[in-house]
Amino acid sequence: MDSFPSLTSLSLHNYATPCSGLASLLAHPALSLQLQQLDLTGTTILQAKRPKPGAATLANLFHASRLKQLRLLTKKMVGEAKLLLPNLQPLSQYLTQLCLQQPKGSGVGLDKFTAPLQPLAQLQVLKISCIHRLEGLPGLLQALPRLHTLQLPDAAVKGQEQMDALLAATQLTSIQLSSLKGLTSSCADVPCSWQRLELTGRVGWMTLTYLPLHSLSQALVLGHLGIRARDNPDVAAALHLLAEAITVPVQIMELAVNMRSPDYLEVITPELLQQQGVDLAQLVALLQPLQCCGKVNVRGLYEVTAADVLALAPLCWDCTHFALHGGSMEPSLQFWRQLVQLMPAVQK
Repeated sequence: MDSFPSLTSLSLHNYATPCSGLASLLAHPALSLQLQQLDLTGTTILQAKRPKPGAATLANLFHASRLKQLRLLTKKMVGEAKLLLPNLQPLSQYLTQLCLQQPKGSGVGLDKFTAPLQPLAQLQVLKISCIHRLEGLPGLLQALPRLHTLQLPDAAVKGQEQMDALLAATQLTSIQLSSLKGLTSSCADVPCSWQRLELTGRVGWMTLTYLPLHSLSQALVLGHLGIRARDNPDVAAALHLLAEAITVPVQIMELAVNMRSPDYLEVITPELLQQQGVDLAQLVALLQPLQCCGKVNVRGLYEVTAADVLALAPLCWDCTHFALHGGSMEPSLQFWRQLVQLMPAVQK
């Protein structure tokens, strides 16, 4: 440690380390006082099934630490319990950001985290991956009065009751979830404390119209959206409502555009291509107010030319991935020139 007199951040990625060794490192007199950030992504913490008296265990791993930020994205902590966390009580006056990951298929819900996290009176940011159920959310929030950012990238709101409970948690200003399902009434106009919202999974257009987006002050981030040519008129109405209701940018991580219409024929005719051009122009006009897409996948676009690249350009100016599936194309020098000039951010 004498070689790193000012070390405040430490990352140990993809290690297998005995609990005793990690505890000894964290208890180093200089490190225990100055270390503020610890990242254990992919690391396995090994603890003897029957530790000797006085040995370092998960119960006293952080006894000398003053960490402010902790990432426990561990492969596993050896033990039989479905939820096995170090004792976080010693960090109660210091820890403000905590990132956890549960083993896939553990079946653990949020209710199991209330007791082990309750001592963290200063916690402001909490992220838990591989949690799919929101049961126990009110109790968890009550135990963490300073929490303002909750990130559950794999959890879905299921039903109006869970949505109402989430809205009632007025301490939350930033929320990350997978998706929202089964909403039965609109919350578009209800008072809301959310300033940032991210949905990492598939999102339905109608669901978006139910959300209280008026309070957002940061970009709305959506994981995956899909739309079809000549889709249900309700989708167009939902897009118009979304464009009117939101005052911040919308970032779509992946946009899937399906151009294959319900009356698709095996034979590509001039009439079909003409209608395809009309449908494409209408879709782009509907989607353009959403502003930013990371990946754009277009399916069922036939005899693609440079003109189609020009038509798609407003959606793809910032996209890094652009793909054409299940159609046909007529590549030309002009086609590639348009692609490079009008989609400058595309990497793949």
